[in-house]
Amino acid sequence: MIRQVYKTIYLTKGDSMLGDIAIQTYETLDGDEIVFVPGEGDVIRFALTKEIGEEPILVKTVDNDSLTFTLDPADTENLEYGTYQWDLKLTTKDGTVNTFIDRGKLILTEVVV
Repeated sequence: MIRQVYKTIYLTKGDSMLGDIAIQTYETLDGDEIVFVPGEGDVIRFALTKEIGEEPILVKTVDNDSLTFTLDPADTENLEYGTYQWDLKLTTKDGTVNTFIDRGKLILTEVVV
């Protein structure tokens, strides 16, 4: 089972998950509307850690064309049940880093059978 409420994802341990990143239009201070589209050499990554400040225990690279990433059953089947922290970070080809979603939670739930 997978369910998402704002930045909290509920995922049953050992299940697959397709992460889909919504690209939003935003307005600059000058009033121009901009839609972000990753360019060649830009990297978006999903990172999962047990506690904020720890090294990630899982890192997935987002596909720049589809703006998706996949968690496979093997990615979570050996993790403990409980709450994990995640973020999404963009690194552009010129080295600029932007964590555009931070301190999300992934709650890994128990399997009944």
